[in-house]
This record gives sequence, structure tokens and C-alpha cells, in this order.
Amino acid sequence: MSNEDVEQFENALHMLDLSISELRKVADNLIPEKLVSEGLKGYLTEFCNEVKHERKINILLTFSDGFALKDQNKDISVFRIIKAIVDYTLKYSEATDIKIDLAQENHLLNIQVIINGKGFDLSIPGSKGAKEIAYIKLWVEIIKGEFFILPERQKGNEIFIELNLKNLP
Repeated sequence: MSNEDVEQFENALHMLDLSISELRKVADNLIPEKLVSEGLKGYLTEFCNEVKHERKINILLTFSDGFALKDQNKDISVFRIIKAIVDYTLKYSEATDIKIDLAQENHLLNIQVIINGKGFDLSIPGSKGAKEIAYIKLWVEIIKGEFFILPERQKGNEIFIELNLKNLP
């Protein structure tokens, strides 16, 4: 093999490694392996810790004493909702603090997210992040959940979501 062939082969291996790494990231965003193995409580805790360290933002995550989702599909649905809220908060609200509280009583799950920063105001068309939060609201309503957002202009939001776990896919 010539030096040129070796260099091309090494370049192809490097490109393959990068492709595999990106594929893993995409797959992890769809259904994180740790979410399947650790359940929602463990994975959400790890997700919040990663965001806290990477983005230098305060995230407080709490669970009620009775919190115990044990269904992988429900875990994935709840995780995606919370992840979307956190992602849009980081992108649009300029928040420095996020508080996420999950409380479960029988088949009802209540999610409360308190965000400081600019916040989202769904009543103002075209405001930053409002469209994305409206999509989450629609998603929650499609699975027959309740979604409320209390905007305080330039002070942040409180988001309340109530899900009947029997309605989750």
C-alpha cells in the first residue's frame, strides 16, 4: 500500500467514526439508552445535571414521594415533553434558573416548570419561542392532557401540565 492509500484509508476510518458518533447522538435523542435502562427518574436527573454543567444554568428537579412510572413508552413521552421545554427555555428565554417538579398520584402526572428570564408569551404572535411552546401545548392536548402557562413579561413563566397516564402512548 502506498502512503497515499494509507492516508485515504485513515481518512475514511475517521469519517466513519464521525458518522457513527453522530448516529449515536441522533438515536440517543430519539430514545436514550439510559432512559430505557434507568427509567425516567434516573435519566431526567442525569439530563438535568448535564444541562446544568454544560450550560451553566441552575436546574432543580424534584419528584413526589409517590413518583414511579414503570412504562418505557410513558417514560419516553414525558421525557420528550420536559426535554423540549428545557431546550426551548435555553434557546429563547435567557433563563438562569429552571425548576422542574413531577408529582404523580395514581394515574395522574403533574409537571410544573418554573422558568425565570424573558419567558414565553403565547398571546403575542411571533414572540421568541412562543411558536415552539405552542407546539408543546398542542402535543400535550393531542394526548388529552392539560397545558397552562402563566407568563410574566420579562420575569419568566410557570408551566403546568397534567397528564392522565392512561392516555399516553
